[in-house]
Amino acid sequence: MPVPLRRTSCVLICYLLVACTTSTAELARPLSPDDVETPLRPQLPRVESFFPEPSFDAPKLSPDGNLIAAIRRSNGQSSIITLDLESGSIVPVTSILGSNVNDLWWGNETRLILGLTDPTGLVHRLAAVDIDGSRFEDFGSERNFPGVTQRRPESQLADIIVSPLPDDPNNILVAYPFQIALKRIASNVFRLNIYTGRLTPEASTRLLALEWFPDGEGKIDVGFGFLGGASYLTVRSSTLRTWTKVPTSDVPSLLDASLIPLGTTSQQGVLYVRSRDASDRWELYRYDIASGTFSDRLLGDPEFDVEGPLLYSSPRAGEPMRVIGVRYTADYPRIAWLEPSWQEMAGTIDATLPNTVNDIVSWSRDETRLLVLASSDIDPGTYYVYDRSKRRLTRLFDRYPELSERPLTPLRSVRYAARDGARVPGYLALPGGIDAKLAGAASGEATQIPAGGVPLIVYPHGGSTGERPAALAEILDPLSARDSRAFDSEVQFFTSRGYGVFKPNYRGSSGFGQAYSKLGVGQWDGRIPEDVIDGVRWLIDSGVADPDRICLYANDAGAYVSLAALAKQPSLFACAVLRDGIFDFDSYLNERRVRAAIEQQTLESRQSLFADGGRILEAQLDLDRTQPDVSAQQPLIDRARTLTTPILIAYGEENRVVSPAQSKRLAAALAETPGQIEVVPLVGQPNFFRDAALRVTFYRTLERFLLRHLGTGYPDTTSDLEPEHSRHVDPPLLSPAAATFAN
Repeated sequence: MPVPLRRTSCVLICYLLVACTTSTAELARPLSPDDVETPLRPQLPRVESFFPEPSFDAPKLSPDGNLIAAIRRSNGQSSIITLDLESGSIVPVTSILGSNVNDLWWGNETRLILGLTDPTGLVHRLAAVDIDGSRFEDFGSERNFPGVTQRRPESQLADIIVSPLPDDPNNILVAYPFQIALKRIASNVFRLNIYTGRLTPEASTRLLALEWFPDGEGKIDVGFGFLGGASYLTVRSSTLRTWTKVPTSDVPSLLDASLIPLGTTSQQGVLYVRSRDASDRWELYRYDIASGTFSDRLLGDPEFDVEGPLLYSSPRAGEPMRVIGVRYTADYPRIAWLEPSWQEMAGTIDATLPNTVNDIVSWSRDETRLLVLASSDIDPGTYYVYDRSKRRLTRLFDRYPELSERPLTPLRSVRYAARDGARVPGYLALPGGIDAKLAGAASGEATQIPAGGVPLIVYPHGGSTGERPAALAEILDPLSARDSRAFDSEVQFFTSRGYGVFKPNYRGSSGFGQAYSKLGVGQWDGRIPEDVIDGVRWLIDSGVADPDRICLYANDAGAYVSLAALAKQPSLFACAVLRDGIFDFDSYLNERRVRAAIEQQTLESRQSLFADGGRILEAQLDLDRTQPDVSAQQPLIDRARTLTTPILIAYGEENRVVSPAQSKRLAAALAETPGQIEVVPLVGQPNFFRDAALRVTFYRTLERFLLRHLGTGYPDTTSDLEPEHSRHVDPPLLSPAAATFAN
């Protein structure tokens, strides 16, 4: 529920000075005798400094370009503020209790649309509020939907904004996915009044479209679905207003699809699509629906998939929205501009800020003012406003003021050879300014790596991080994910403690082309963990990693990969940290709400919806049923019962995405082994990273665990741990290399 706030103002510069002063004072606190040994060791950065709440989150520029609306977070609660760009004043709008604000958008000059989730993180819905804090409306999913009978919105998928309406500032188009008669999931589009919540049907079809694509005026005539082992478009005739199914591919699953629509063009019946028509990688084309033909390639990348989404011009009355660019992730997230004027403007910004990746996140209706986020692997981000007419860039605020002046560690792109010859991409961060000349590294000079190498954190990535709405990604790309060189607070935390960080994009990771993605199908107990092992051995052979001080760290699906790697090669790792992990994919499938929606289908319809034996997810998993290694036929938890490696298992007691039962089952199995097992249940927010106190609790516990089992990369420093944990570990746990590695 919203809580009205007293309307007060303060100058933005004053806010930033207060934030910086507070940060400096906390970092400079006197050391107590219990914090240090003789001689005095320099103080390491506080844990809290790496995981603060952002100063402002999800900022958006108002249609007139005069205000910025943003989310402020504190201890798991969200509030909305506006910032006046002329006066610098910050004005509270409303505070939201009992829900998290994930994102916000301007509905018009005076009204904001909020994307909310309940405390479990599963139920998504929209709300709206005027910028003066009045007329708050919660558009929850418990409502009647015109023209819909015996159906209900799938809560994880509800309230997906499809498009604004250029000629109607009081309404937006919203898609509500439903479970229909056969338990398949499809969606209908409604016109949603952002003041009253009234819904007016806009588009629906019995042809089971899940995604919809409006034209520049907000009219819906094209949808996209996947059923019966084939993807297809649903197209509405402009004259008869009837829907027709147009097949686009007949393949076992979306892993094999050759065409995915991204949006409409200004030409009726022609779409922007990502396609593998002439390449192993996704590239951008126009696609004529009637003829089934592609244009010449509009955009491609020699190394990475161009996946989308598209970027559109601002909605203006009487003027259709235009596609102006497309987002995708190379080493860094980037925008490829399709309009020359935007490309020229972006080039001007890049020339002014040459050392950062400059993301244009929002712009005014007339497109003369733009909000820019400048960030990199060593810069958590600074927001600027660019005045296009004056060609002037004005700095606004840092995302994380506590980190803005701290020397940070770069991530380097690397590639190495797996045992079967596959080239595996990844990223490597080395502490204390160390650089390394590595075979397969994108850059690097000869280095000062300490004798014996550095202690290393091996961090395989987790599950879906696609650009689609999260719930659609869970259906269409359920385990599709990858790492990039974008700023990562955890990398900086680890390297500040003297640990290197290795982030392999094991086979099956998205973004590197179809062939690489398909190499991971059915390899969760085989080649995928072997990719991690092979990367670690490469770093040992290169002299980068200390072979006695290597620890796995991962969450959700990455925790499965880590535990599988540990089970295959336990002598390679000194410890493992598994947070909110998936350790049994069968039970994970049973726990998912989407699985529950499908469970009562007939076998035929289950196979139709998810293909490959019933589900795209099961096709991706396959759990190595054909592997000759007999041990891989056993459930992972059973194979882990013989481990003696120290393992820290952490999980959120309220987590509803990956059930804590997964971690508890593993902990119970490992309790029967002679290994050192620590279990850390975190009680509070379903996603404990939204709670500052829980974040600090976890990372302090993690730091103690690493000190015990890896030692420290900086033996001449002390951390800010409580006194009993702030001293060196006993000398037998420190390898000789540690003594030679000083900052």
